[in-house]
Order: sequence, then structure tokens, then C-alpha cells
Amino acid sequence: MKYDVFISYSRKDTAIADKICYAFDRAGITYFIDRQGIGGAYEFPEVLANAILDSKLFLYLASENAYKSKFTNSEITFAFNEKEKNSILPYIIDSSMLPVAQRFIFSAINRRNMKEHPIETVLVPDLLDLLGRPRQAQQKPGGSIGAGEVFDDAKDAKVDIILEDTGLGKLQVLKIIKDTMQPIRELSLAEAKAICDNVPSVIATMPRREASIIQAKIEEYGATVRLRPANAINLYDVVLEKNGMAKLAIVKEINEILGLGLVKAKSLADNVPSVITKSVSFAYALEVKSRIERIGGTVSIQGQNGRIVK
Repeated sequence: MKYDVFISYSRKDTAIADKICYAFDRAGITYFIDRQGIGGAYEFPEVLANAILDSKLFLYLASENAYKSKFTNSEITFAFNEKEKNSILPYIIDSSMLPVAQRFIFSAINRRNMKEHPIETVLVPDLLDLLGRPRQAQQKPGGSIGAGEVFDDAKDAKVDIILEDTGLGKLQVLKIIKDTMQPIRELSLAEAKAICDNVPSVIATMPRREASIIQAKIEEYGATVRLRPANAINLYDVVLEKNGMAKLAIVKEINEILGLGLVKAKSLADNVPSVITKSVSFAYALEVKSRIERIGGTVSIQGQNGRIVK
């Protein structure tokens, strides 16, 4: 099998699909997801059909948007006919109820919903169980981690040491970072200063056990330090800054991209600056920015630290 999971979803639910992909990346779950839509590099139905067959599990992101998509319905039908029933998992991501036809198809299949079964704490562990892999454990005492971050329990698993805030003793923190890192990596004074001047910043990447020791030493001087899984994907917020001269067109575009409904889309356009979508991948954030700016709006992409990404 090439993939652990095939993700079937509506393009209007991309923001939620991105969050699931982010959780899968951190858990080491491989997946196939159609990012380009039908056409372009993908030649429907052969590529998608083969990807479904080449995946151990089929995850259906059920929603009002998905129910109306002919492509997700085709994928469901194909998976139901070709795969073992215990390899198919419907995951309801909004407050909708499955249509009658899908309730019939999934009548003998357990289904979950995002409200009662969150992505990180239920969906991912359940999929790891189905894949026959050990569940990943949360960080043990000895270092704080970011909300929702999941760590490999192995002591030699690599993590990034992130300086979040230097506190009031910036010069002391600068020195302790330089001195603490000395046996591991030679840091110049300029490098240590750059780390402290541009928080949040990565101090180093190393096994979790050693990283926890360094974190504790630095935090003794009033700094805030966080550990995160190495190579974790950053998430971004997309902010509508200005409408320009095309407010109506922007309302329609927001509705089309995100499937929020015209009332919600209009509210976002009326109250700029407003966050159009939160915690999405940089690639998706760029796509939203490009589409709205193409019709005259002004959009910024902001990292989770609030800084604007150029």
C-alpha cells in the first residue's frame, strides 16, 4: 500500500482538511489528498481510483458541501464496492446529518463527528489503532509543549526548541542560550542575539531528552521556551485587510472559497480587517490570498505569533 489514508472531501472544506493533514503529518500517517481538483495533473477517474485502492483506509469528510459534490459521492461508491467495510470511516465535520442514501451505505459502519471526536485526541488515535500502530503519547513532565502538539514517546525523537519570549532578562537569556548550547553547537554572540531579537525562534533541534534539559536551564532565567515535534508544519491565518472597489465580488469569492454562506461572507467583508480563515497551511493561505487579491482586495497572511508573513 502506498498510503495509510485516502481523504475524500469537498474543496470547500479545505481548511478543515488542512488541519487533518497537519495532524496526520505530526502522527506519521501518510495520506492521499487531491489538492489540484479534477484536471491538471490528475486524470479522473484512474488516478483517484488507484489512490483509493492503494490506501489502507478511506476517510470521508462528511459535510453539507461533500453531500453536494459528485466527486466525493463517486469516491464513496467506489470505496464501498472495492474495499473492506472496516477500512471506511465517515467523519462528520459540521452539524449536518448524513443524507438517507449515505445513511444506508454506512448503516453497518461506525461513524464519528468532529464535535464529539476531535481530530487530535480521537480521530488520529483511532486511525493509528486501525493501522495497527501504537498511539503517540503526550510529552511527559520535564518541558511544556504547545497546545494540541503530539510527541513521539521515544526519548531520542527529535524536537525543535522554540524560544517564545525572553522575559525581562534578555541579556541573561542571551548569555545562557550561548553558554548552554556551547557543548552542542557553537553559537556566536550575533547568532544568540538574533535568536533573542526575533522571537519566536528556533534555538536548536535535538533529541527530546536533551532538549528538555536545555529548556529547563533557559526557563530558570525567566524566558518562555516550547518544544515541538521536529519539522512540524506551521499554520497561518488569512486576514482580509481591505475590500478595494470590489466588495460584492469579494463577498462572493469568500463564500465560494470557504462555503460560509453569503451572510457570514458579507459580515467578514463589512468588518475589515477580519480573519477569513484560521490555522491553515501556508499553501492554502497563499491560494486564498491570490484569489481575493485578483479581484481587488488586500489580504495578509499572519503566523501564529501574529507577525505578518511577507
